[in-house]
Amino acid sequence: MSGDIRYENDASHTFIFHGKGLDYFLISLVNVLLSIITLGIYIPWAMVRSRRYVYENLELNGARFGYHAKGGALFLSWLVLLVFYVVAIILNQLQPLTGMLVILFLMIIMPFLMVKSLQYNALMTTLNNVRFSFHCAMKSAWWVMMGLPVLLLCLVSGVLIFISKMMFSDFSSGSIIVKVVVLIILGFAGMGITNGYVYAKWLRLMGKGGQYGIHKFDINVSAKHCIKTCLLSLAILVPFILLIIYLLVPIFSNMAMLKMMGGADEMAQLALVSQYQTKIFACYLLYFAAMLLSSAYIWQAFRNHFMNGLTLADGRIRFSSTLTLHGVVLQMFLLAVVSMVTCGIAYPWMKMRFIRYQATHSHLAGSLDSIDLADHDEKVECGFIAVLSRGLMPIVPFI
Repeated sequence: MSGDIRYENDASHTFIFHGKGLDYFLISLVNVLLSIITLGIYIPWAMVRSRRYVYENLELNGARFGYHAKGGALFLSWLVLLVFYVVAIILNQLQPLTGMLVILFLMIIMPFLMVKSLQYNALMTTLNNVRFSFHCAMKSAWWVMMGLPVLLLCLVSGVLIFISKMMFSDFSSGSIIVKVVVLIILGFAGMGITNGYVYAKWLRLMGKGGQYGIHKFDINVSAKHCIKTCLLSLAILVPFILLIIYLLVPIFSNMAMLKMMGGADEMAQLALVSQYQTKIFACYLLYFAAMLLSSAYIWQAFRNHFMNGLTLADGRIRFSSTLTLHGVVLQMFLLAVVSMVTCGIAYPWMKMRFIRYQATHSHLAGSLDSIDLADHDEKVECGFIAVLSRGLMPIVPFI
């Protein structure tokens, strides 16, 4: 097959993943053994090796992606970050104020490091020997990743504190439960609105910062849709939380009663827990189901929204994603449960299955015939900050 991708006008192409569970299992096995033998030093090389296998088995109309990052680059980045972390801990023990200032400094510059890491890993990713890239204004990155979340968190916390003071100015016992429930609902709503708005900014930053060769990505993101997604993901948790509380209240009430009667010794408490062990186990299952459904919903909703709004080369190339909630729930369930039951042995097969599912539901529409598939001339940065950041965020969000 030729090295160039050719499309018909408005043709639709689906991503294809050729990875196999057995091959990935052998790679994972070697990675685990070498990581154990080297006391964890091999982990960066293991990550690069695993990611390279995934990328090289992802196909778009006959062309495969490539990942060319080096394990040594990630290791050096991790080593320098570890040194900073150890120095911060030592300073915190010897001079707490200085140690806190070092930690605060690292938190403040973290968005800049994340952007540099995205740039490096994008440059290490290719399709048809054409490299990706990532660019965004550092001021915008800091605002989206650090300034805006902190500001909104303070704002929501201040509003909730003010409302709680107004609501509990009189302590009428008849309405205290209603007030607590209302305050919890307002807290959930504030959390959903805040997270949704921040996620919308994140998606816009990532989409508009992407580049393939000499062509730039663009994206249309709806903050309203992102806020709605976050609110619904939190709403999914509500019935599970209520049911868990309903199951646990009798246990705690009985323990409180035993303590009041002076019979709450350790044996009595163990007997009570044993009596309700079925309910406790059911609570664990409900918690797992809640986290699975909520995380699956928000993940597939954001991925679909990101991909469906993403375009390349002034809109001539369009992307789409058709993930479904039940499909993502099934894949996440298999990845978590089957891997756990088999003590991790089945993880490579479940991982390949999940990636194949994502590829099957990822599509590209448009024609690249009129687009010059030329690589850009950007060089990999070798400064201290660039080297420090390479292993911080080794992903390319728009792939």
